[in-house]
Amino acid sequence: MDDKKYTLLIEQLSNINKSLNTLNKIMSVFLKFALDSSSFKSKTTEEIKATAQKENEILKTIKQYIN
Repeated sequence: MDDKKYTLLIEQLSNINKSLNTLNKIMSVFLKFALDSSSFKSKTTEEIKATAQKENEILKTIKQYIN
């Protein structure tokens, strides 16, 4: 394999790896949301507001990371 093809392959694999890492982080957050929202019935309004605020911060961070 010549150097150009090898370099292109490494670059493409690196991009795939970054995309999978981003997807992993997003899915982890969705799992956290699912687990938190299932327990909202036992939480107070203030606890829900605090959780929602943290979730919004996480989503903003993800959006910045992806863009």
